[in-house]
Amino acid sequence: MADTPAHGWTERFTMDGVPYYHNVHSSAVTWDKPDELKSAGELESDSGTWRWVPHDTLAWAPARQETVESDGTATCALENGDRVRVGKDVPMWPLLKSSLTHLEEDLVLVDNMNEGLIIHNLRERFKRNQIYTNIGTILVSVNPFQRLPLYTPSMIDKYFHSGGNRRLPPHVFAIADNAYKAMVYDHKNQSILISGESGAGKTEATKQCLSFFAEVAGSENGVEERVIQANPILEAFGNAKTVRNNNSSRFGKYMEIHFNKRGKIVGARTENYLLEKSRVVFQAEGERTYHIFYQLVKGNLARRYKLKPNPEEYRYLRGSGCTAVEDIDDKAEFVDLCKAMETLGFTEEERDWLFSVTAACLHIGNVEFQMNKEDTAAAISNRRQVGIAAELLEVKPQTLEKALLSRTMEIPGQDPTTIPFDVAGALEAADALVKAIYGTAFDWLVQRINESLKVDSKESHSFIGVLDIFGFEIFEHNSFEQMCINFANEKLQQHFNNYTFKLEEQCYQQERIKFDHIEFIDNQPILDLIEKRPSGLLVLLDEEIRFPKGSDETWCAKVKQKHEKSDHFKRVMKVDTDFIINHYAGTVKYDAKGFLDKNKDLLYDDLQTLLSTSENARTKELFPPPLDKGKKKTSLGGQFRQQLNDLMGKLNSTEPHYVRCVKPNSAKSPTEFNSVMSLEQLRYAGVFEAIAIRQQGYPFRRTHADFVRRYRCLALKEDGWLKLSATSDKLLCEELLKISKQDFSDVQTGQSMMLYRAPEQRVMELLRNLSLERIALRIQAFTRGCIARRLHARLVKAKPVLEAAIAARTDLDKAEHALEYTSDVIGPVAIVLPFEMRQVTECKELRRKLRERKRVSDRLAAVFPKDPEQNFDELSEAVAEGVAIESYPGTPQQLKLFKDASEKLQLTIDRRDTRATLRSGTEAADKHVINAAIARAGELGIGSCNEVEVAKKMLARIAKEEQVLKGLEGALASGRCVVWSERAQADISPAPLHEQIAAAEAFGMRTAEGELALATARFLVPLREALAAAPEWTGDEHWSNVEAVLGECEREDVLEAEEVRWAADEIALRQRLREVVRPLSEALSALSEKGIKMGLGELEEELELGSDQLRRFKDRRDTLLAKSTDALARLTDAREHLDTAVRGAEESELRGAIEKCDALPVNSYSAAHLHQPYAVARLLCAMKFHMPEGARTELGLLLDDKLAGATAATIDTESGAVAVDRDAILSELSKQLAAIQEAVAYCGDVTLDDEHAKDTLAQAKVVMQLRQALVDRDWATIESTANRAVSLQVSSADVQLALDEVAGRTAAEDVVLHLTQAVADVPTAYKDETGHPSEGVLASSLAQAERLQMKDVEEIVSGRAMLDRIRTTRQALQSALDTSPFDDYVALAEGYNELYPLFDSSTAALDAAIAASEEFQYETKEVVDARLLKEEIAILYNLLYQMQEGGYYDGAEPTCAPADVVQNDALIEAYTVAAPFQARTRLGVYLILKSYHTVQLRGALLQVTEQWTLLETAVSGAEGLECEVPEMLSAREYLGVVRRVLKHMEEAEQQVAEDLLIEAVAMAEQFFYENENVQRVRALRDRVVELNEESRRALWVMDKARMEAVSAAAKDIRLTTAHFERIDGLLSLGEESWLKMEIKKAKELNDVPRKIRLGVRLKVLSLEQFESMFGFSQFKSLRSAQDFASAKLVTLDRKKLAAGMLSFSKTPIHTSLTAMEDPLLLKEAKRAFKNVLGYMGDKKYSYPTSCAQELVGIGLEFPDVRTEIYCQIIKQITDHPVIENKMRGWDLLAICTWQFPPNADMDNVLEVYLRNAPQRSSKYIANLRDVTFGTIRPTAPSADEIDAYVSAFNNPMEPTRTSEFEVPKPIADAPYTDAFVADPQEMFLETEIEIK
Repeated sequence: MADTPAHGWTERFTMDGVPYYHNVHSSAVTWDKPDELKSAGELESDSGTWRWVPHDTLAWAPARQETVESDGTATCALENGDRVRVGKDVPMWPLLKSSLTHLEEDLVLVDNMNEGLIIHNLRERFKRNQIYTNIGTILVSVNPFQRLPLYTPSMIDKYFHSGGNRRLPPHVFAIADNAYKAMVYDHKNQSILISGESGAGKTEATKQCLSFFAEVAGSENGVEERVIQANPILEAFGNAKTVRNNNSSRFGKYMEIHFNKRGKIVGARTENYLLEKSRVVFQAEGERTYHIFYQLVKGNLARRYKLKPNPEEYRYLRGSGCTAVEDIDDKAEFVDLCKAMETLGFTEEERDWLFSVTAACLHIGNVEFQMNKEDTAAAISNRRQVGIAAELLEVKPQTLEKALLSRTMEIPGQDPTTIPFDVAGALEAADALVKAIYGTAFDWLVQRINESLKVDSKESHSFIGVLDIFGFEIFEHNSFEQMCINFANEKLQQHFNNYTFKLEEQCYQQERIKFDHIEFIDNQPILDLIEKRPSGLLVLLDEEIRFPKGSDETWCAKVKQKHEKSDHFKRVMKVDTDFIINHYAGTVKYDAKGFLDKNKDLLYDDLQTLLSTSENARTKELFPPPLDKGKKKTSLGGQFRQQLNDLMGKLNSTEPHYVRCVKPNSAKSPTEFNSVMSLEQLRYAGVFEAIAIRQQGYPFRRTHADFVRRYRCLALKEDGWLKLSATSDKLLCEELLKISKQDFSDVQTGQSMMLYRAPEQRVMELLRNLSLERIALRIQAFTRGCIARRLHARLVKAKPVLEAAIAARTDLDKAEHALEYTSDVIGPVAIVLPFEMRQVTECKELRRKLRERKRVSDRLAAVFPKDPEQNFDELSEAVAEGVAIESYPGTPQQLKLFKDASEKLQLTIDRRDTRATLRSGTEAADKHVINAAIARAGELGIGSCNEVEVAKKMLARIAKEEQVLKGLEGALASGRCVVWSERAQADISPAPLHEQIAAAEAFGMRTAEGELALATARFLVPLREALAAAPEWTGDEHWSNVEAVLGECEREDVLEAEEVRWAADEIALRQRLREVVRPLSEALSALSEKGIKMGLGELEEELELGSDQLRRFKDRRDTLLAKSTDALARLTDAREHLDTAVRGAEESELRGAIEKCDALPVNSYSAAHLHQPYAVARLLCAMKFHMPEGARTELGLLLDDKLAGATAATIDTESGAVAVDRDAILSELSKQLAAIQEAVAYCGDVTLDDEHAKDTLAQAKVVMQLRQALVDRDWATIESTANRAVSLQVSSADVQLALDEVAGRTAAEDVVLHLTQAVADVPTAYKDETGHPSEGVLASSLAQAERLQMKDVEEIVSGRAMLDRIRTTRQALQSALDTSPFDDYVALAEGYNELYPLFDSSTAALDAAIAASEEFQYETKEVVDARLLKEEIAILYNLLYQMQEGGYYDGAEPTCAPADVVQNDALIEAYTVAAPFQARTRLGVYLILKSYHTVQLRGALLQVTEQWTLLETAVSGAEGLECEVPEMLSAREYLGVVRRVLKHMEEAEQQVAEDLLIEAVAMAEQFFYENENVQRVRALRDRVVELNEESRRALWVMDKARMEAVSAAAKDIRLTTAHFERIDGLLSLGEESWLKMEIKKAKELNDVPRKIRLGVRLKVLSLEQFESMFGFSQFKSLRSAQDFASAKLVTLDRKKLAAGMLSFSKTPIHTSLTAMEDPLLLKEAKRAFKNVLGYMGDKKYSYPTSCAQELVGIGLEFPDVRTEIYCQIIKQITDHPVIENKMRGWDLLAICTWQFPPNADMDNVLEVYLRNAPQRSSKYIANLRDVTFGTIRPTAPSADEIDAYVSAFNNPMEPTRTSEFEVPKPIADAPYTDAFVADPQEMFLETEIEIK
């Protein structure tokens, strides 16, 4: 070969594009690129010694070895340049540098396989989304944590048909395919073992295997669908969210899929293992319990089972802090669950029972326990929960309650004893009951599913078992469950060892070949440690539970004793219940606490008996009465061991296939690959042992006959077949190896098979690939030649007949005959070699047209004479069909008939549409719609029809209703409350509403606004009544009536009313005050520290309230918060001070401590811990008496004769004589008597247990008796009590005082009594009298005291002083009341400045006199008069000041607008105060009158621009004043100016003349006259200029919206010009005529987007007129139904097949729906339909969105298939029986129209179809527009993008959308010509533009 290089190596490719290399000289083949073909860079990268070194994040990293030291330590350089030292103990795994970039799909094909290369391959493949990797027959699956397009129907088809020459990438479908084909062809049962840790993807791998079997081995009775639907049910009840996985299987599952002899599924059976029942009652933080609980709570049946919709309401659900998962829709999945149960044939009763017991678990979990009043046993605080649970379980509530609160203990020979639970025991019993119920229900569910998938033993021929079981687990805390799981994994590892190792060597021995013994670790000793009798761990555990005193500790002790010498068992010295097992996957430390209880798996007999008494037969059956004590129940460990042994027996009878699932990271990230974590999982899975055997043994083997069948093709060379001489298969095998010219010396020829390793396998497969290429070419050439020659002969025979029929043109019978003849001649050859010659195509098209023309003409002729109104549908359909065939041949009569019918139909349509619009507008009471429709009716000649008359009546009614509505709205705004105040309740009144409601109801509101207003008013009546009657507006009383009224409101729009929202917020506020603020206030009052702290915590919680309520709550909260914080601090401080004061007994310290306690306060209701020290402190302090100690120098009566001469006493003290005032002694005596009485009384409520306290109390009681006697003047008691005090060693000044006072007494009280009474009577008011009566009493009493020569005791001094104050005050009052300085009032009022000093001096005198009287509460008529005069002066002062400021004085020459200088608010405010005041002076009367007229003038000036007549009235009124003030004169002049301005504006506005408008506006601006009239005239002026210019601009560019707007605007202001007349003429054109002219203008202006938009609108108009022409069934590119049916080779009912061509089908199509001959396109069309089925849910796939993704990919890659795709989707939507699936079909249409347009021939057909979409039709059409005129993306979107798009498309908040190409864009202005300005007819340039 001339092009072959000298070295002979060439690069070739397999059929799927994988490169390999062939040496044409030596015949050598290899997958690896030879050095001769490598570039210099490739050779350089492979140089040096490369090896794997340990790495912290990569586990193993590639490095170039640089040096090796004598001790074996090596220095290596990583790829990033970092250097590392590697110890001699690290394995020296060689590395070919190029292998880092050459990633193998099967790692066995790599010669130097090791951990480093394995983890590198997996990591790099993961980055490329290549999640599957083979290791021989083992598939490693790495969880991608994202949706990948790996599970589509095409992918299943590709792997199922992956025979011969195709080398497909690793895939779980390949494992399933291998198992299926091995079962079918080898007639041996298969198994697929899927393992891995939680979150590794086991469940997904299992589902994909089942999907594969369902697709390729579908049954006739649909059992495969039931197999698939079993998964959602098992996942709902057996899967849960964990920290590792959102859908983690919490049970082991083994499913057998059974097949018949033909390989079709006939049934399935599932076994479950070790359900994690504890998860029902407890989950770790961030995890959830089983999905079903959340689905049931959020699903549509929640109310049926008395469940609240919030999972947080349930103890079993909220404990972990996680109730929702981002990518899980519990509500939607519950719907899927119910559908799945329906598919599997669950009865309504079965489903209800299952949901009932599940819901009962939640209700039991919510039962609350507390200790009873006696604190002896638990009690239930919410018995309603028990009732609900009992109802769901169909047991008696009393029985359930008893079983939860106690258990019965039976001792032989004694009566049963009831043992009550405490709270912890009751909770444990409830949890145990729930776990038992759920576990049993789950077992029943699995068996029920098995019944639905029941396998008929006669039908079942073989099976494939799929095992999805928990992987090896090593946690921080490992318990009984982990030991069982790891035991199961040990069993499976042994099975793996047996299959991979032991059976391997057994095979070699049987084949008698040479092999080296393979060493591997046998884990049988570990299995013996766990299960072997008599000392296995589980065996001993079963024995221990039978011992009465058996415990976890005793079991652990026995285990450690039995196995302390085992290499696989290790004791933990520090913890008695911990031990270690050395598993094959690693060392695990177990905690044995709870092992015995978990192994027993027992339920208290009471709970078991409870369930056995259920009235539900199923519950009773599943929970039989407890076993007799003599019978033994199998332990959980025993059950699991038996299940595991059964499972291993089944697996050992099958040929296994292994899937090892790997979790790449813990964050569930699609981009992170944790190499260390993944490598650890591979070690656990035994992958490296598998690699070892693959590398050391002979993993590839075939029987001699199979080897010959596969590789006999090697005998075919370039020049033909080689002749083989061997006579047996064994010899043929050896001969085929010899003729291959390869080194196959390592291939072993056994007794019955050939055995070889990976290198030989690779070479043989490459050689076979070369040979198959040669064979395929020969077969294809021969077959095609035979078929083509046969087809040619038949075509030649049929050609003349076809040509004759085509030539006839109008002969339908001849065309029919020609096609039938051709079909008979060609026969089925056309199916194998689809070719249709031109004559056939032309004849078919001719026949179709002739048939259609005849049919349509006949129909038109029949319908045309009929009444178009009565036969409208028939006429419409007939005309539409005529439009569709307008281009077809037809006679003049036929064409005329069609034209006449079309015109008749259009007129009828317009009239019907107008009447319909009138009816709908009348019904909806929409006056805008009604007015437009009435106008249109007149144009169509039906202006007097009944609908018009009814509509006019409705217009009149609407006008009346608007008046009613106005009154109703006014009533709503009156008598309401939206802001709280103390008087708000009094203002609330429903009265304004009654009359308006009655009026509205009587009238009958029809408009939407009226109905809402009436509904709101009706609701507000009871609400206002309830609010008006609501108690305690200032408190927190519960407004139950208000709340009840709010609860009855059913309309959301009414609830949004401001008044209603305020009431709801008020209810919430009051509830908060009752629940939080009131308890905290009570705690604060009682000084309850615990209550205060608790209340403070609750007080901090945020509230969602209205602004009014939130403000009030915060005020209460802030105050209470400050008080509570202060109270806590003061409690501590008081205790410390008390302790110090009592110890020292110092009075100051005692008083300080008492004050702190009193400030708290401390009493019998609060601060109990301070009672005793506080009581002692009060006693000690009360016994103090503040009087000098010593002997009195004189004997006198100081106490009794206090009014006599003896007013003081002298006491001789150590420091000298001290005078003691009598009053001071009496005051001290009274005060201290009260103090000691209070202190002793307080002690009566306090228990004193301290001796010092008791002694202090005894002394205090004596002192109290003494003081009481002194106060009572009981002199006998005084003497005896004083003596007793002395005996008790009470040393106190009051004791001495008592002894002194016994000497004598006198009294003189009469004078003092009168003085006292007179002074006391002074505050009594005598407002009607000039003087006060006490003045005379005081004067006479003081005179009498002087006559009696009494000393000036306190009463006498007080009386004298009071008399002096009265006389002085009266003199000051009389002087201040003199008003003579104000007599010249007019001069003072106009002079201003003179008046202010008078006001100030009078006010000062009045203030002084009034203040003097108020100092001693002196009140007479003089005081009253002084106050009134002072008030008058203040009012006049303010009026005077306000009249001086803010006036207008510019007259007829203003410098600004009067409103800019006039200030009236302050004057009005001052006048408002003065007006009702009765002035006492003439000055006051004048100033108040003047202020009134000034207010009127200023007010009129402020409003002069709005109501100028007010100024006229004000000026006239002010002329009545006694003098003309400046402000009135100025206002009169400005009034004249205003009158002139108004006259000019009126003239300008009437004439709409621009010059007059300009002049009028200028005048108004000159005089600063500005109001709405001026603004209107100015706006009119500006509008005229603007509209004239806009009319020219809009007309020039033909901007219709602007033209309409400017025309309407001109009409509004009565503006007319030539341009406006031209505009009106154009606007009167019909839409189609207008569009054609506008397109002409757009073309002229080169406005492409506008041209597209207008073209689209023209198309819409055409489709609206001729829609019936474009029905889907009339689409000309569709195959005929007969052609579609005849394309299927075998069918039982071809007519049925033809009839169903364009309607829903459950099965794939056998050919395309559209005429399509290209075999490649036909294949893609059929592949597309499978994806349509998959996405719509008609075939179940795990990721339906991937089907849509692949379908879009087909449409993008093959444009000729796009129309076919749209036809397929429409077919599936048509007559689809499942609404949900049908709507997914519409979603698929949305996706496709988003991505690619149909071919041009279907554009109109698709648009017409989309117009009739059940919803969002505008969005579909917008998509179609965008994709037709926009840019098509080159690749399909991702699955996530598709889901996001569908979600957005179906957003109910955005039901419509318009294409960007239909959205009118602003039309830019263009310069117009001068000629156009002069003549608007000159609006087009001199160019001709074709209109299409």
